[in-house]
Amino acid sequence: MFFRYVLLGMTWICPALAAVNQAKPFAKDPVPRSDLMSKLGETLCRSAEAPIPAKLWNLGIFDAQMEAAWITSSETLELDDLKVAAAREARNNRHLGYAFGLCSERRGWILSTAAPVPLLTETDHLLQVNIPALLGRCKSFDLDHAAAAMGVPKSIIRKRSVQTQGVQINTAFLEAGTLAVTCHPPDAKKDGPVLWALAPVGSWDREAIPFFHPIKHQSPEGLLQWLQEIRAKHSMAALNLEQPILQRFASQLIEETSLRHPRPLLQKQLRTLGAQQAQLLGENRVKASRLIDMAWLLWFSPQHRRLLLNPDANALGTQMSTLEHEKLLVLVLAKI
Repeated sequence: MFFRYVLLGMTWICPALAAVNQAKPFAKDPVPRSDLMSKLGETLCRSAEAPIPAKLWNLGIFDAQMEAAWITSSETLELDDLKVAAAREARNNRHLGYAFGLCSERRGWILSTAAPVPLLTETDHLLQVNIPALLGRCKSFDLDHAAAAMGVPKSIIRKRSVQTQGVQINTAFLEAGTLAVTCHPPDAKKDGPVLWALAPVGSWDREAIPFFHPIKHQSPEGLLQWLQEIRAKHSMAALNLEQPILQRFASQLIEETSLRHPRPLLQKQLRTLGAQQAQLLGENRVKASRLIDMAWLLWFSPQHRRLLLNPDANALGTQMSTLEHEKLLVLVLAKI
């Protein structure tokens, strides 16, 4: 959600321009997002750090799984060059939208995002979901809500077939928290669900994470301790962290450094665990430069939180790797 922070995710990547030169085939051509160019240009040029979610929401941006890079050149940059690079990056990421902009003659930014158009618009207490944007791109979609404080997320719409009409949600009847739109791609064997949008609902401290203490939980071990504590607060059993098969599986999963779930590998492991009378419940993956941002993503993404608070889970495999400008965390939950 938000700049690889998520979303399904929210932190930034800053690869060299050469890192986006190999495009993967994709059925739909990505399209430019003029709304993101107009809203984000000043913010991205002012700092080479990811805006916090509250800042993005204040700008009216609810896109999830955005990935961005700043580009610095020894020669004058042209907008057309940035446009080509941004479109290529979107294809690499199997995204449907992209944006780009110049900060100066020799510095610019590119960005790709899952959605080809803004998916959510907010007016007073009405949140409009642009369902037509999903046509031809999603077989079905989910709409989920997570309260800001405690509790298992609630499903508002579950795997509804894409239709031509939009959907309106009166957020006045929802607890303060987040509302997420998840796309189920047409080919479920190749691609798993993708978080397309995440929006705030109501008034709450949008940087506070329940029971997360920046000092106590500032290490990878501390992050796992927070997860155990948050499950205990929901009267759920602690997770066994010493299952070799889950640790090996997490090591395989982390070799995929994107935010997309490696669907074929997950299906294979599902069968492997099933043969041992065990059940794979799911995988969470988040990217961020700080552990507190990882905890934020795990808690406020409804799909992430639903897996973390799965009452059937009793075992966890985890791996963390350091990438160029951020860390990737993979969590695998199972019933052993």
